[in-house]
Amino acid sequence: MRQDLPATEMGHRHAFGPCVSPTASAQWWAVGCWLTSTLIVLAAITFGPACLARDAQIASPARGGPADRMCNWDGHWYQTIAVNGYNYSRSEHSSIVFFPLYPLTARALFSTGVSAEIALLLVSNACFLGALLLFERYLCAAGAHLSTRRWALLALAFAPCSFFFHVAYTESMLLFLTIAALYGMRRRWSLASIAFCIGAATATRSVGVALLVPFAIHLNARFHEETADCDAQPLHMSPGRRGVSFSNFTVAASWLVLACWGLLAFIAFQAWHFGDPLAFAHAQFAWGVRDPAPTIRAHIVQLVSLEPVWSTYIRHTAGYWGSGAINADPLLNLSFANPLFFLGTVVLIAAGAALRFLDIKEVTLGTFLLLIPYIAQTSRQCMTSQGRFAAVVFPGYIVLGHLFGRLPRPLALYFLLSSGALMMLYATLFGAGYEFL
Repeated sequence: MRQDLPATEMGHRHAFGPCVSPTASAQWWAVGCWLTSTLIVLAAITFGPACLARDAQIASPARGGPADRMCNWDGHWYQTIAVNGYNYSRSEHSSIVFFPLYPLTARALFSTGVSAEIALLLVSNACFLGALLLFERYLCAAGAHLSTRRWALLALAFAPCSFFFHVAYTESMLLFLTIAALYGMRRRWSLASIAFCIGAATATRSVGVALLVPFAIHLNARFHEETADCDAQPLHMSPGRRGVSFSNFTVAASWLVLACWGLLAFIAFQAWHFGDPLAFAHAQFAWGVRDPAPTIRAHIVQLVSLEPVWSTYIRHTAGYWGSGAINADPLLNLSFANPLFFLGTVVLIAAGAALRFLDIKEVTLGTFLLLIPYIAQTSRQCMTSQGRFAAVVFPGYIVLGHLFGRLPRPLALYFLLSSGALMMLYATLFGAGYEFL
C-alpha cells in the first residue's frame, strides 16, 4: 500500500495488493496495447471494406483512403467545425450539438497545414495513448497488482467499442480527461489543476459534468482533513481556522462552478453567436429517431421500465435494432449490442462496488457517466450510441482487470481475443459506411 495516499483514499484498496512505482516496462505495456489496437483498427478500415458484399442499403459508402473512412459519421461534423465553425438550426441537423474542445484542438493543427482529417485522427490517437499511459499510472497509484494493471489495459484497448478511440470521435479525449481528473484527485493535485481537467471534459462532451460528483466528494474529504488538522493544533497556533464549515460550503460550490468552465464558455459562445445560450440542447431535437415522451411522467416511466432497452428487440418500434442497414445478423449490428454493452457496464460498476474493487469516486463517476446519457437521450434516441458512451466508463475496465486476473488464463485470453475480433469487425463496418451505430 502506498504511504503517500491519505487514509480516505486507501481504505478500500486492500483487494489490490502492493504495487511499486510505475516502471518503464509497465509504461511500454500501455504503449504496446495502443500500438496493437491501432494497427488492428487501421488494417480493418483499410482492407476490411473491400471484403464486404456491397449492400444497397448502405448509408454512407466508403470513400477515399483510410483517413477519410476513419472520419465517417460524426467525423464529418467535426471536420466541418474544424474548417468552417458552427451552424445552428432547430429543425435540421446542425453542428452546434457537438461540443467544441475536440474540433478546436484539431483546428489548431489544421491551421499549421495538416488536413482536417489527419488533424482529428492525430488528436484522437494521441489522447488514447495518453489515456492508456495515465490509466496504468492511476492503477499503480491505487495499489493494483501488475497482472491486474495489464489485464485492465488489455480490456480497455481491445473492448468491442474501443475502435471509437482511434477514429474521429470525442471518446478518446473524454476518456483521457476523466482519468486525468480522478488521477489528480488520487495524487492530491491542486484544486485548480483538477478543476481544469474537469472543465476541459465539460467542453468535450456534456457528460463531462459527471466528474463534478467525485470532485464534490474529493472537496468534502479535503475540507474534513483540514478541519481535523486544525482541531489537532492548539488554539494559538491556528487563529481564524476554527469554525470554517460554513465557508467550506461556499468554497466548494465555487470550485464546482469553476470546474464547469468549459461548458459555461460554450454556453456564452452560443448566447453571443446565435442568441441562444442553450442552442446545443435545443438543436438535439432534430436528431431524434422518434418523438420524445410527451410528458415528464411518461419520460420517467420509460426510463424506470427500461423501455429503451427492451424495445430495441421489439419489431415495429422506432428503436428496433433490425431497422438499420444490416438487418439479418445481430453480430453485424451495433444497434443490437448497444443495450447489452450498456447493461454489462452497469453490472461491472455494481460488481466493482460490491467487491470493493472500486472506491466511491469511481463508482459515482461510472454511475453518472451511464446515467446522464440514458436519461437525456434515450427518450428520443432509444439506445443509439449507448455502447459508445459506455466505452468511456473506465472504472469498468478496472473491474475487468480483476476478473480476468482471476480466471484461468486460457479462458481470459479467449474472452479478450473474442472482444478484439468484434472490435475489428465493428471497425470494418464503420470504415465501410454501414449505418450500424
